[in-house]
Amino acid sequence: MRGLAVVCLLLLPFLGKTQPVLVLAGGGTEGSVGSKSAWSYPLYSELIRNGDRTGDGIIRVAVLTASTPSSASDTAWMPSYFRWIGETLGSTVQSFALVVPTRQAAGDPSLTGRMVHCDAVFIRGGDQGVYYDQWNGTALEDSIRAVFLRQGAIGGTSAGAMSLAEFCLSGGKDLISLDVLQDARTSYLEDASEGPGSSGIHSDFLSLLPGFFVDTHFTERGRLGRTIGVLAKAMEDAGRSDLRAIGLEQKTGVVIRQDTLHVYGTGEVSLISPTPDTQIRRTAKRPLWAANLRLDRLTHGWKYVISSGSPVTLPLPDGMTDLPVFPGGQPAPGPLQIDGSQAGHQSLFAWSGAIYPANYSLMAGSSPGLWPGSAGFTDASASSSRADKQETLFRVLYDKPAALGVLAFRGSRLEIRTGQPDRLMVTAEPGYTTAAAIFIDLSSATQSGLSPFPSNWATSGGSLKTTAFINARLHVLADSDKPDRGVWFDLIAQKPEGGILTTVTDDTYPSSFEMGHPYPNPANPVTRVPFRSSKQVTLTLTDLLGRQVQQWKQPPGSADLLLDLSGFATGVYLLHATDHQAETVTRRVILLR
Repeated sequence: MRGLAVVCLLLLPFLGKTQPVLVLAGGGTEGSVGSKSAWSYPLYSELIRNGDRTGDGIIRVAVLTASTPSSASDTAWMPSYFRWIGETLGSTVQSFALVVPTRQAAGDPSLTGRMVHCDAVFIRGGDQGVYYDQWNGTALEDSIRAVFLRQGAIGGTSAGAMSLAEFCLSGGKDLISLDVLQDARTSYLEDASEGPGSSGIHSDFLSLLPGFFVDTHFTERGRLGRTIGVLAKAMEDAGRSDLRAIGLEQKTGVVIRQDTLHVYGTGEVSLISPTPDTQIRRTAKRPLWAANLRLDRLTHGWKYVISSGSPVTLPLPDGMTDLPVFPGGQPAPGPLQIDGSQAGHQSLFAWSGAIYPANYSLMAGSSPGLWPGSAGFTDASASSSRADKQETLFRVLYDKPAALGVLAFRGSRLEIRTGQPDRLMVTAEPGYTTAAAIFIDLSSATQSGLSPFPSNWATSGGSLKTTAFINARLHVLADSDKPDRGVWFDLIAQKPEGGILTTVTDDTYPSSFEMGHPYPNPANPVTRVPFRSSKQVTLTLTDLLGRQVQQWKQPPGSADLLLDLSGFATGVYLLHATDHQAETVTRRVILLR
């Protein structure tokens, strides 16, 4: 048995010289062959720039899908796009398409054998549930992993990008934001093939991006609420409070190399993370409730350090500026009700913005007795306008950063009652299933700016640009008048107050310990694992066959475990942490040579 060095560190720099590359795109039509100005060219070029990992002088790219494209030309187009990118970079690229519709095909040696010498893999859009059902645990999955293990590049768009994260919504159901905003435990979060009580969030497929859930078509389909709801369930399923979500808008993507995420494209990348103050409640047949989630909304040119959970702000990307510290808010002049289903109530917000088909312009509220210091939209779930409203609200907040942003959905009522001018409550709108409202709070935000490109949702005038914000807060509030929640938004202090926030307990995440994800992962040969425990925990390292490699006792405390895997063979290992109650958390560690 080889020895395993375990050292507690507060900080460990990235150690591997060369690491695989991940390229994730949020969907949307790629540019045409010959167009270097298209959003997809610089993003997809990173798959080719990663180079020849097999040493044969050729960069081979496999393009995977589970469904037969509509035509032969559609099948051939993506490989031809990668070959053209290679020509522009002076590289010899051989690219081919593999259609893998069944588990039988995913285990066919004649098919997977074509990937033996691949340097990159790209998974097209489609249905991530089909990818999970047909590819999980097959030779095809092993082949994709083998490319990753030899430091190749793995990419995907839409469903393909979602499939690369550790946590993937792949239950075969079409979940929308309103579903979780009405019922935090909606059946749309279940797996269609496994039935009631199952989870449609799976973490046993590729898992090449540990600790993350990825959603795509983020603004296009109004998925802010959906993404928060899936993140909340994934945290509960895993018993962990350190998970993060990435929302990728169409025609936008990220390149992840070593410890840094780089943003490309015309839309935004939203990173949603828990904070020490985050609280979440998921009750059946009740709206999702969450407070104090962090939002970093990034546009082209931003970088994000994964290990620290922070964007790179020195230097700031072009067009970005520091935000001032805003004074406290102001109370409402009198009683107020804004119903989420009522388009006419939108004029009760102090600010909103013109949406399609009009060019963007800032619009002041016009109703008597409006809510000062607010910016928002009603009917935010309407399929015909949800993208425009989600995108435009952030643009309004760029113009009015001291305002509180609100997306009100049908079923939610924003209410300021007589004698309580400083309390904004979210209650049930009569005649509709009760829904939560989403608040965007910039009181803690540190930087903002506009993308250099027109928004995907701009009209021909191009005046709407995607907005970046750093360190904003998200709150999903409902049931302010219910005794088991009872939280309102304090308009003067500019934060949620009261109710369950006054009695913070540990019952949301009851584990006696938390073990984060190894990073860097793959290790080469050292990786660190964030770890916190109130009691002694047994740590066990095994191979994939369950054979124990090493075991030791980890004392209580908060530190990073430094795992030195030098002397071990290249491959995948499992690190298990077990407490005195036999609760176990497992993390996958990939070792590269």
